[in-house]
Amino acid sequence: MAQNRRLLRLVAATAACLTVGHLAPEAMAQDNVAQAAIASREAETLLAAGKVDEACAKYDESARLDRRGGSVLDLALCREKQGRLGSAYVLFEEAEKKSLEEKRNDRVTTARQKKNVLFARVPRLTVNVSGASDGQTVVVGAVIVPTAEWGKPYPVDPGDHDVISSAPSKAEHKSRVSMGLGQRKAITIPALAAAGAAPPPKKEDPKKEDPKKDPEQAPPEEPEKKEPKEPEPEPEGDDGIHRESGIVVDLGFMVGLNASFVDRAPLTAISGTEYRYASVDGGEFIGACGDTVAVPGAGECEATFDPALNLLLGGQLFVGYGFSESFQAGGRVFLAPRIPSGFLFAGGPSMSGNIGGPVWLGGTFLLGTTVYDADVTGGRGSIPDDLEEANGATEIAIPKEDLASGLDAAEAQGTVEPGFMLGGSLEISIVLADWKPIDALAGSFMLSAWPALMVGLDGGGTNLAIPLGIGYRFY
Repeated sequence: MAQNRRLLRLVAATAACLTVGHLAPEAMAQDNVAQAAIASREAETLLAAGKVDEACAKYDESARLDRRGGSVLDLALCREKQGRLGSAYVLFEEAEKKSLEEKRNDRVTTARQKKNVLFARVPRLTVNVSGASDGQTVVVGAVIVPTAEWGKPYPVDPGDHDVISSAPSKAEHKSRVSMGLGQRKAITIPALAAAGAAPPPKKEDPKKEDPKKDPEQAPPEEPEKKEPKEPEPEPEGDDGIHRESGIVVDLGFMVGLNASFVDRAPLTAISGTEYRYASVDGGEFIGACGDTVAVPGAGECEATFDPALNLLLGGQLFVGYGFSESFQAGGRVFLAPRIPSGFLFAGGPSMSGNIGGPVWLGGTFLLGTTVYDADVTGGRGSIPDDLEEANGATEIAIPKEDLASGLDAAEAQGTVEPGFMLGGSLEISIVLADWKPIDALAGSFMLSAWPALMVGLDGGGTNLAIPLGIGYRFY
């Protein structure tokens, strides 16, 4: 009987041990989830108090304890607030993948949108490792660059970073790199030397004699040992998000005001208008607009107009090449109907450069024309050169009421066609958001202004346009 009781106690103890062994990992996992939730709540409190760095430390702790899409997304959003854009970008990618696995479409959408917005602003460093050793690691700042990402542009945070590479039984290699927003750079890490390797011997001064040695028996000088030179770092890749293609296309809608001060231009409607000018002997001659044969030098007429202010409603197109992440050059064209009538068409070589942050400045050399309706105020008729002194002018002013074809009406208008005009425009643009649904559509939404001034080649006045626009710049 006693033996049976001992056997029963042994079986019970064994069963208890097996049960505890099975439940321990599950209990530990539940404990980690609970601690992660506590850390996350503490992070929210710190963030509400404006303590971003402390909050990010708590979110980091939460993500380490419970690596879910939600905890990684919280940490990514916090890193973005810190300005650690490279770290945030990598975490948004991780949060997107984990949320897809968890079928949390709301988190997938948030992570994907945030990642696309950051795409063009994130600095990327290409780490090239020469003669990699077993177990070698590369740390940029506080981020370990995965071995699979060596030789590829890897997202890093803006700022100055120590780049430290180490491996078991190898001497550490350290360098420094500075990364700006959207910059791409490359750095090469040479093969690591063995740890504790003795430095090369110093070359003795041949003129200095060793008193312990016989100068006649002095050993021959050893050849100088040259230290191996580290490979030069690769040149910076300054093409930013233009790395895959240098072609840049900027297409946008624009609206604005157009003021024209073209005081004179040809007008067919005044053909046949007669005007008088003085002769040398005090008499008068009669000229007719459009008839330049009867009296050589007379008959060339233009109408005069009041200034006109119209609404512009159209678009602009820029096609060029991104020579760097901050400079583009090509050609730009503006085409816009003038409301209520007419149009503006101009274009020419153009350039645009980033002066810091989201701000771009540029300019375009313009050649074009504008056509519109304006109130006719009268006309001007030419006179022969030899009668300019007798008339005290080079042409005769024609009152509006003397114009032919019914243009003496109070509301008479004519179509102004000043011919070719020459000038330029400025560009002031601000990047509203970067977007990359796919590589072929990567670019930026831009808010732009293009104040432009053009002058008539024949001296027919000036045209001032102030359009504003929203467009998309494809990279």
